[in-house]
Amino acid sequence: MADPKNKWDQPDAPPPPMFFGKKERDLVKQVNDELSERIIGQPLAYYPISLEDSTFNDTYGEAKEKVSLPPVRVYAYVVVENEQTNERYGYEYQTKLTVNFHRKRLVDDQNLFVRVGDFVQYGDFFYEIVRTYNDTRYYFGQVEHKFQISAECVRAREGAFKVTPAVDRPTVRPSVSGEGQSPAPRDVPYPPLAASYITVAAERKLPNERVLTAGAGITLVDGGAGGSMTIASIVGRRAGILTTIDASNAYATSSLNIGGTSTPGAQLQVSSSGDQNLFQVDGATNGSILFVTGSGRVGIGTSAPSEALDVNSDAIRIRTSQTPSSDSDTGTVGMICWDANYIYVCVATDTWKRATLATGW
Repeated sequence: MADPKNKWDQPDAPPPPMFFGKKERDLVKQVNDELSERIIGQPLAYYPISLEDSTFNDTYGEAKEKVSLPPVRVYAYVVVENEQTNERYGYEYQTKLTVNFHRKRLVDDQNLFVRVGDFVQYGDFFYEIVRTYNDTRYYFGQVEHKFQISAECVRAREGAFKVTPAVDRPTVRPSVSGEGQSPAPRDVPYPPLAASYITVAAERKLPNERVLTAGAGITLVDGGAGGSMTIASIVGRRAGILTTIDASNAYATSSLNIGGTSTPGAQLQVSSSGDQNLFQVDGATNGSILFVTGSGRVGIGTSAPSEALDVNSDAIRIRTSQTPSSDSDTGTVGMICWDANYIYVCVATDTWKRATLATGW
């Protein structure tokens, strides 16, 4: 039987792996964060392209106009490569960047994924990511734990990617500790697509827009960004034609043509293109007091005159008497006048006839 003192005792739990656990990986991450953001890293503005809002071609997989989400400030180790070629038409210069991102910092902390087609701003220039390398470095050789992703970037063409300088890169603002000499732009307010917008021209990026359109007689003058929008009427542009006193009263200081487009021939002109109702005066208790139609009929007390003058009453009064001096006194056909003894009617120009009024019934 073996000596009991030499018996090997198995421990209750195996020893931990040497420097390979989660705590060790988190420690390396924190060290890399400090190095990249405070010592050797350069600040960048990362512009992820919105796949939902950019219209990509089904065949080529590219979008003529790309819509960017708000930029994210990241820190990375940047290698600048300047190439000079002289192949056909003289010297050509091209600037490339190799950006080494801290993968765990981007994915776990900033929820950012490096993709081909996104843009980065380095200094005052924009670069497009054309290639990515996901397998450059690992934690302690563990293939399932990557801590670096590299992106190859080429400088974007002038005007291919635009931002608003007044919002994205203010010229005067307080400095932030640890951001270096070339701070990346701050996050810009991105318009929520679920909101409703009033625009001057159709904008396909806003699905809930309402386009402001000028109706008949109205003009819209857009003053541009930072300017004003002017809405004006091109009808009745003279000042003071109609002035509002309050909610129930107004006055006009010029001639007015209602229903026509020509210059009014009176202070108030009502025009008609047919036998429609032109003018009507209603009373609170008596209904239609005065009514004028487009065919020239005038109704008093009726809204449907059948003759040139249609009086819906049992009496017509001529208040003042008049006596022609003779049967050839001045007069026009149709004039009627009266005095205490006669009724006079002008039957022709300057020709009068009269009828005697009886003294009793």
